[in-house]
Amino acid sequence: MLKVNGDVNCTEEFLKANNTLKTIRVEENSTIQQCMSSPYFDFEDMVKQEWEDSDFRNLFATQKFLLAIFKRKTDEMHFVKIIFWNMPEKTLDEIVKPAFDELKNVLSTGNIVREIKTNKSGKQIRYNNFPWMTDNPITHVRPHKKDATDTLPLPVTDKLTGLSSYTKQCFWLNNSYVG
Repeated sequence: MLKVNGDVNCTEEFLKANNTLKTIRVEENSTIQQCMSSPYFDFEDMVKQEWEDSDFRNLFATQKFLLAIFKRKTDEMHFVKIIFWNMPEKTLDEIVKPAFDELKNVLSTGNIVREIKTNKSGKQIRYNNFPWMTDNPITHVRPHKKDATDTLPLPVTDKLTGLSSYTKQCFWLNNSYVG
């Protein structure tokens, strides 16, 4: 639609304007199924950052998002509109910050893995203490990886497992907030 070869977010115009294109898919019943990801973070850097200067806060405080909205009609997605959006600073500092603080606490105390369960096929599943969708009305943390081997070093060894690295993670905007 924009007649750009490659990633539009890497074009000179988008980089200069500090814009990022994101797509939002609205289902027929007007719900949004997908959450919106941000870049993965480095665990060791995360614990060193203060909220005011954090990469996560700066992403939403300085970035303008160009949202391309598509709505499903029957079995096809149709373009609806495009809007510019940025997160209000008050929302960032009052509602999003607690999720950042919680994540920083989990990482710095080595309290990463909450429990490990074995599923029916015998595969072990790790459940972590990172902020969940139910913990914050705007954001949560979950994997942002190629596969289970795509990891980064932890600032403190995990108390339960003894792991010194963990699968890449990122903050996601909850689908209810995106809606």
